[in-house]
Order: sequence, then C-alpha cells, then structure tokens
Amino acid sequence: EERSMIENERQYQVTKYWSTEFEKTLSELRTQPCPAKVPHKIHTAMIESIESQLSDLRQEITEYEALKARQVQELELKSLSELPDLFIKARLARGYTQTDLAKKLNLELQQLQRYETTRYQSVSFKHLLEIAHALGVDLHETVKLEPSSRG
Repeated sequence: EERSMIENERQYQVTKYWSTEFEKTLSELRTQPCPAKVPHKIHTAMIESIESQLSDLRQEITEYEALKARQVQELELKSLSELPDLFIKARLARGYTQTDLAKKLNLELQQLQRYETTRYQSVSFKHLLEIAHALGVDLHETVKLEPSSRG
C-alpha cells in the first residue's frame, strides 16, 4: 500500500484544510439521523470511509510536523524504492526548503523540484550520492538477495 506524504508547506496547509473539512462532515454525519433515502449500510459506509481518509490525513500531518520540528533522527528504508521519499523526509528533517537543498547541490530550484516530483527517476547514481551527502544521509542496511529463480 503506497501512502502519500506531505512534501512542502503548501501541501501541509491543504492537508490541514481537508482534515478540518472531513472532521466537520464526519461530525454532521454522526449527529444527524440517517436520511430516509439513504440505506443505513450506505450511511455507515460513508462514515467509515471518511474516518479512514481522516486517519490517513492525520498521519501525514503528524509525520510532516515531526519532520519539520526536527524530532526525527532516523528514517527507515525497507527497500530502494523508498529512497526518493526518504530523501524528501531527510530534507524536511534537516529543515531545508527545496531552495536550500538546490543551493547546496548547485542546482536550479526547478531542477530539484522536478527531481522530487518525479521521485528522482531520471537522476544518475552519482547525483543520488551527492544528494545523500548534502542531506547527511548515511545508509546502513543489510542487502538481502532474493531467492534465485534459476537453478
């Protein structure tokens, strides 16, 4: 399951707005009787769906606030596919804006924004190492080899 994350202050503000809106809607659905035209199961499913969405938004907000408050000292990397998100989280945890990191890397801001938007897909290994160094990211992980399909 891929979970989204808040990457900047604008997304943070939008997520907080929607969290508040979901809370209002949830409160209304819980306090008002089920409309006659809506089956009880549908009404219950609507409430559960909004509760689930609100829970996800709250998790994203909590994670972003912890990163911004520099309360995170360690980030877990379960696979290389998580490296792009780890770089973004590390940037936030270091208190760097995209502009700050771009300057450290001698990149144009738009280039760094493109890197993050595309999840570093087109970035060379050399540049990934430079980004890790600029962020002070030190990876220590055991590499697990998948069982070979060849005999």
